Amino acid sequence: MKTLVVLAALATCVAARNSSTEYSTKSGIRTWVDPETPSDRQMYLSSRGRQWELVMSDEFNVANRSFRPGDDHMWTSLDKPDGVNGALEVYAHNMTSTKCDSDGTCYFYIETDTANETVSVYNMYTHPPGYQNASFYYRAAMVQSWNKFCFQGGMLEVRAQLPGAVSKASNNPDLALGASGQVTDTSYYPTWPGIWMMGNLGRAIFSGSTNRMWPFSYDKCEPELFDPTNQRISACDDSPGYGLNPNQGRGAPEIDLLEGGGLAISSSLQIAPGMPSDFRLFAADAKGVDVTNPYCVYTYDCKTQGANLIDVPTAYYEQQRGHKSW
Repeated sequence: MKTLVVLAALATCVAARNSSTEYSTKSGIRTWVDPETPSDRQMYLSSRGRQWELVMSDEFNVANRSFRPGDDHMWTSLDKPDGVNGALEVYAHNMTSTKCDSDGTCYFYIETDTANETVSVYNMYTHPPGYQNASFYYRAAMVQSWNKFCFQGGMLEVRAQLPGAVSKASNNPDLALGASGQVTDTSYYPTWPGIWMMGNLGRAIFSGSTNRMWPFSYDKCEPELFDPTNQRISACDDSPGYGLNPNQGRGAPEIDLLEGGGLAISSSLQIAPGMPSDFRLFAADAKGVDVTNPYCVYTYDCKTQGANLIDVPTAYYEQQRGHKSW
């Protein structure tokens, strides 16, 4: 079985800046803003009235790009098993590239293919830690911009087609429901795609970089409330070394533009040791109506108030603070 993830364009906008430097170039050459990005996507007016300038975009309008390490200045593909979240796939360089159709439509893609593999992986959670065999059942791809492009705020915009068995040959019953029909059989959407960001101090699925680092954003020393040994770079550390500032907590928080498949979809901000109550629309209730449904944040059937309200927290913050963003 093969499925395809298609990403047509990606644009990241941050605070405005002025530049008079001009470069003669074309799509696919090593610049941060793709010259084929439409002019009406070059600027964005935020809800606070600030004008943001496009600082990074990729239209993927050059076919057969290689994302192997060193081949592309924006993206790097991985060649390793996914050892987190009970993943079932191995990532490979040859499962991702760019294509152009006969009508001129170009896009970045990720393929998946069934392939049973047994890989020897290092498990640091066993006692004592050591290598063990792990089974993986399909091949896919992950492409990262880690340590290549970072930004501290702004807007991320992506046009993407998520994977699924949706051809006529698949006999997917959802096809008869039309483009806006609700998924009825999740077996036709077996993967868990994600388009997301993480702080540069950690690198996704490289557990040595994320242990006690993800998803911390904590910059206080309060040992009576939180054990500082749980955070690798802690505000309680007077001498962290490596050029780091003393008594400054740091980490690698995560922002998911989207993740999920079929009926399960999520957009989230993940920080540790937790979200302050001031930033919650409704108080968390671990013992409430969804006590038997711990993953209700991903699905349409949550009973927790506010779990799946469209335009939340956007509408809430616009009402409370006069603008839509935090």
